[in-house]
Amino acid sequence: MRGSLPFAYRCCRLWRSCRLDRLLGITERRFNPREKRDTLPHFEATFDERLFLYSQKFKPLGAFMSIASPTAKLIRVAMSGIGYAAGDEVLETLLGSCLGIAIWCPISKRGGLAHAMLPDSLGHQTMPGRFIDTAIPVMLQELESHGAKRRCLVAKLCGGANMFPTQGKGLDVGQRNHAAAKELLASLRIPVQGEHVGGGAGRVIRFDVSDGSIQVQVGRQIVATI
Repeated sequence: MRGSLPFAYRCCRLWRSCRLDRLLGITERRFNPREKRDTLPHFEATFDERLFLYSQKFKPLGAFMSIASPTAKLIRVAMSGIGYAAGDEVLETLLGSCLGIAIWCPISKRGGLAHAMLPDSLGHQTMPGRFIDTAIPVMLQELESHGAKRRCLVAKLCGGANMFPTQGKGLDVGQRNHAAAKELLASLRIPVQGEHVGGGAGRVIRFDVSDGSIQVQVGRQIVATI
């Protein structure tokens, strides 16, 4: 019986992924339940990606959220991406176990939002937005090159949900993302002014760089503004 648990778990993950695949119109088979997978974070990232695609196909992310200015330009940040905005522009993304890292300069009214999937790049140089340890330095460099002042920068963190709580804390990639971001920001002396992290549900966030505020939506309800 002990050896049957991993197989049952993989079958459950296959079933959940196939349900989203059918909704998305994806017909190809992504993985075999008998294949050996290294870690849970792989599965979480895969499920987050399907969830993001589902939201893009069937419902605009901001459909149930209000914008401070009706003329604000909405910029969506994809998984593993980094978006930048200025003035009345608004950055938006959908998060599961991934972490949304918002960095803002109140002087230049510029900001960046990273949608990071994992805490450590392990030396990988491609797609810096995918990892906490590469996304933050790239954001700082880009913001400073457009007039942001390092001494004025502040950060806010969102996401990092535990999408599979029954699998144990050791495999909680959301918690590890949150811890890695806080540690790196502290080493760079960038204060974290607000957080909306953890829990077991995904969330949509909208980062308004005109005032540095972030609206947080869970389901169809705006649950916080940080």
